[in-house]
Amino acid sequence: KNLEEIDHVKAEEYRRQIKLMSDMAKHHLLVKQQQTQKKTKEQFEKASNPDEDHLYLVNKKIKPYGIIKQDGKKLLIPIYNKDRVLWSVQEIHEDGFKHFPKNTQKKGNASYIDGNGNDNIYICEGYSTGCSIHEVTKGTVIVSFDAGNLVPVAKIAKNKYPKSNIIICADNDTTNPKKNPGLEFGKKSAKAINATLTYPIFTKETYSKFKQSERPSDFNDLLNLEGFEVAKKQLFGATEKHDFPPLTMEVS
Repeated sequence: KNLEEIDHVKAEEYRRQIKLMSDMAKHHLLVKQQQTQKKTKEQFEKASNPDEDHLYLVNKKIKPYGIIKQDGKKLLIPIYNKDRVLWSVQEIHEDGFKHFPKNTQKKGNASYIDGNGNDNIYICEGYSTGCSIHEVTKGTVIVSFDAGNLVPVAKIAKNKYPKSNIIICADNDTTNPKKNPGLEFGKKSAKAINATLTYPIFTKETYSKFKQSERPSDFNDLLNLEGFEVAKKQLFGATEKHDFPPLTMEVS
């Protein structure tokens, strides 16, 4: 019995030490994230308005929608928390390379392109995709920055805008025949908040112009390759809850 009591005390002490180390690690990470927030806030405030002829914007054929800045040759896409407090930035270089400052808190945070006040809110992954969706719909767009962040961003949007019609605009990642992370997380986020799901559907003719590893995947690609009316039809045609059409279709 004494041995059992000793083992129990040791186990409790071990659990206490593990929790203490975990709490210390969380606190240390929070301090680092706050330092990143302060540094990027200063960087964003000092940066200039974006040049509409920035090579990335030109290559993506988008206008600099939303409140973005430019630091040298880098575009700065703001990352806000749920209360619209600037938390960090995504840096986009002229060649499309994207970078997040170290210790950026991304989960649940997003960038916003404000719309014309209608009830539709569109949630997507990338900034250029968000600009193209806004170009077509004129609606509010929330950019999650990657597929894995769609679910937490969608849940926050649902709580913040409970009366809005939320549409998840997933990427259609068919470059790997066995995986489609954009669509996988798109479905999860739509189901998590009972939202509408849509994703770009390209013609077989369009796909035939690319190697499978280089296939187009998002609504920026759709707008640029298939045209405004096709993008408009697919975005405004998203009316069914969890409606999962085929991955490709012939457009008449």
